[in-house]
Formats: sequence, C-alpha cells, structure tokens
Amino acid sequence: MKNQLIRLIAIILLGVCVYINMYEKDELGLMQFFAYVGLLGFTFAVGIPIIFIKNKISLSKKFGLLFLSIIIAAIIPLLGLGNLKYILEEHFMNKEMNKVVNQYNVDLQNDEVFLTFQNHLLVGKRDDLFGSIDKTLLVYNAAGKETKRIKITELAKAAVPYLPLTDKEKETTYFDGMKAQGNTYDLWKKIDENDIQLFFRYVTTEVPEDYQPEPDMPADAKDIKFHYDITYSPVLDENGEFVFSSDTFHLYKSNESIRVSYKASGMEAIVAPNTAVLVNEIK
Repeated sequence: MKNQLIRLIAIILLGVCVYINMYEKDELGLMQFFAYVGLLGFTFAVGIPIIFIKNKISLSKKFGLLFLSIIIAAIIPLLGLGNLKYILEEHFMNKEMNKVVNQYNVDLQNDEVFLTFQNHLLVGKRDDLFGSIDKTLLVYNAAGKETKRIKITELAKAAVPYLPLTDKEKETTYFDGMKAQGNTYDLWKKIDENDIQLFFRYVTTEVPEDYQPEPDMPADAKDIKFHYDITYSPVLDENGEFVFSSDTFHLYKSNESIRVSYKASGMEAIVAPNTAVLVNEIK
C-alpha cells in the first residue's frame, strides 16, 4: 500500500508542476483550458510507466490506480493551484523591489520601474507600449531625496545631439516615445530585467544593401520608406546627471531589424506610432 501511495504522490506532484508551469491567465481562458488538458494528458502519459513498471499488484489494480491519478489531476485546477505561479512570481518581484526601497529609502509602487546607478536611482512608470509622450522620469539620491524630475521629451531633446547620425539624417529622424519594462518572472526564473529606453527612428528612402522585399509586399507598393530604430538607455553618473555616449545608444541597422512602410492599392503599411515627432520639433 505504501509503495502505491508513493507512486500516486509522485504522479500528482509532477502533474502539479506541469500544470503550474503551463498556467497563464487570459481574457478567454484558453490558456487555462490548455493547461488543464495538458495536465490530464501528462498525468496519463507519466502514470503508465510509474504505475505499470516493476509493480507487483494486479493489472486491474494498476488501471484503477491510473484512473484515480487522473481523477485527482482533474480536481487540481478546481483548487486554484494555478494561482501559485503568480503568487511566487509576485513574491520575487516584491523581494527585489523591497531591497531597493530599503537601500534608497524611497516608496515605490508596483507600476514603477527602477534602475540603480552607483548612488542614484532612476524611476519611471511601467509602460511597454508607446502611448503619450507626456511622461516623467524621477531621480533619487542615496538618501531617498528626489534630485531631478525630467520629462521624457526634455530628455529626448538633450539626447538628439548625440544620436549616431549625421545632421542631415537627423532631419528625417523621429522620437517615438519611451518604453519602461519591469522585472518579469516565469515561476522562479527571471525572464526580463528592469529596463527603460527612449526610442528614436531614422527614416530614409535609400534602399539598404542586400535588401530583399518582404514576401507580402504588394507589387504596386509605392512611397517605400525604410525605418531604422535607435534606442537610448538612460545612464546616470555619480552626480545623478544623464550620460550620453556611444555606449548608451544602439542603432539597429541589420536587414532583419529594418522596418518598411509603404502605400499600395487599398492599403497602407504604417510603422510610425501616433506619438512620433521629428526630433527637430521636440518641444
């Protein structure tokens, strides 16, 4: 009996791990359904070797044990165990945030992203999509005192002279906005780090070397333009001032990273976000 209980527990524990790993929340509940189906399928697949190999009980009892394991697996989602994944991920994110809160003596909200630089802290609102460019970044010193409050348009304007472009190229370069991505975890594994980036975009009609048109580009496409993304990753020096150098900018110029806009019969391929503004017109 003890031997069978161990086998059953092993199957259930493995199933729980698989279910929690697959569990995701979405509006339609499809991911939860797939996690549920995956749990049942995994329980059946892993239960066969665990129950049937080197087990001296009768064949009917083996099938009974397998059926019991599937029944228990079917009950697991009803216990809300999928939420353990989000509880664990939130624990790790809060742990990292609390470490910074204690070090810099500042109050951080869950929707804020932070970057640490020596004795200064840079904070912005979490936003991984381009929206309003009316956003602000805050700088705190080691004592938790706010030393600077700067709008991203002001920061972008200060970065323009240092863009890895010629003055002529800057005439057709846009500031698209800022993305601030917070730490993300998949269970206990960190997937993304805190990251704040300002996005610029150089636009030209000059065809890149070795460029191959996109397969779905219409034959009558016209007004074709090529868009090169440029990112600025904010860095603070020991005095809490923003640093602009070649290390803080990245120009994506490979053919794989170039985006293309064009117009064709009945359609238009658009690259620019609604927030885009020419860098020479940033206010």
